[in-house]
Amino acid sequence: MPLASTAKLTEHFTAFELGADRPEATTLIISNLRITAEALERVRATLGVPLIANTPAELERGFRPNPTPRSSPTSDHFRGLAGDVVPFNYAGGMFGAYNALRAARDAGTLGAFDQIILYPLQGHIHVGVGERLRGEFRVYVYEGSGGVPLITADTISALGGLAKSSPLLALLLLIVSAFALVTLIA
Repeated sequence: MPLASTAKLTEHFTAFELGADRPEATTLIISNLRITAEALERVRATLGVPLIANTPAELERGFRPNPTPRSSPTSDHFRGLAGDVVPFNYAGGMFGAYNALRAARDAGTLGAFDQIILYPLQGHIHVGVGERLRGEFRVYVYEGSGGVPLITADTISALGGLAKSSPLLALLLLIVSAFALVTLIA
């Protein structure tokens, strides 16, 4: 049974923000959304700024009861185990927030999570807490099953120290490389 829109899942996240007020929200989904809200509280504390979870309509908040054409069939959103957020007024912007979360993971202060994915073109960060708990960081060009990963753990490993010391430079090199490859193929 869904919660009232104003019901608090945690101190800073309501049922409305993460979708626990939707008619499709079962007891299990609501329980999962509480886990997601706790993970988002850790992200919020790490960044030191509020997170906007009630993002534009196309993101459909945390819980997504139905897949969209861009949805990954394995998305944790369908089970209430993910949320898409925007750090509000973070001084370092989206990439800075992403890098701060990576640093917190590396320092062991972020807690368990499955994936944190930066979608720079769509302007949000995905925080997934599915059962695999890989602690994985990615940057994707766009969302969904056809999403193109820009930076994965394998890419970072292949780039060696460059990606760790300067993720933005590594991202720029990947974009230039992809452009060169497309130009050669075309």
